[in-house]
Amino acid sequence: MIAFTSWRDGNKEIYLVPAEGGDAINLTQNPADDESPAWSPDGRSLAFVSWRDTDPKTGNRNAEIYQMPVAEGAPKRLTNNPWPDLNPAWDTVGRLVWAAYDPGPSFETYDPYYPRRLSPLSDG
Repeated sequence: MIAFTSWRDGNKEIYLVPAEGGDAINLTQNPADDESPAWSPDGRSLAFVSWRDTDPKTGNRNAEIYQMPVAEGAPKRLTNNPWPDLNPAWDTVGRLVWAAYDPGPSFETYDPYYPRRLSPLSDG
């Protein structure tokens, strides 16, 4: 199966299509944008970015990382941060990593397994 993001239903959704071709299946079916699917190493689930969470104080949407079984089941939110969590990926040992954008002067990547903050000019 190939996972991809499409606007075909009016907002960004995660779709699956057989690698040999065929009809695409809408996996997420949510009125908020869902995007950036990343297959788990075992191929049983996808991590993805969803904008479905709304800040109760501001009413603004925020991107969080979700994971969802491909066969059947509901998405589960994995992150809960005040800044957007983006670009999920799996490392070589099966851990999920992502980028977090903290609005402000610098951009940084967050690795939950190595949580020290890196400055833009650091070598680490």
